[in-house]
Amino acid sequence: MRKALLALPFVVALAAAGLAMPGGNGNGGGGCSDSDLATARALVDGSCDCATASSHGSYVSCGSHAMRAAVVAGTMSRACRRLVRQAVVHSTCGRPGFVTCCRTRDSGATACSVKSAPAACKAPHGGSACVASATSCADACSDTGCASPSGAFLD
Repeated sequence: MRKALLALPFVVALAAAGLAMPGGNGNGGGGCSDSDLATARALVDGSCDCATASSHGSYVSCGSHAMRAAVVAGTMSRACRRLVRQAVVHSTCGRPGFVTCCRTRDSGATACSVKSAPAACKAPHGGSACVASATSCADACSDTGCASPSGAFLD
């Protein structure tokens, strides 16, 4: 709850600065553009520290409180909240030693999951796997494997 209260001034500042997002009235009618999503994720990153989260549950709770406050304030659409929540839930935050794992099947389909250790990231039969450097599955994988930290994709 304390983190949610800390997030409220940041949310209000976004609204005051004119950074309200399209569809941010909380009615779920708007979409979530790439720039809206980046702003929404920055709000959570500014309110909840992934590196120092005491547990994954506390990180998810902090993110949920920050997102709820932003939707109520009209600075985040429900569509963006749904996408940001997926990024928060499917992250290594508050999970020391955990990694994001990109697994590509022989069909070419790539999926991400959070694993308890790098050794737990195993390739599917006929496919490949890589441990990503990103803390969230939202940023970890490209269509063909791991994404690079710079945003350029690795082979």
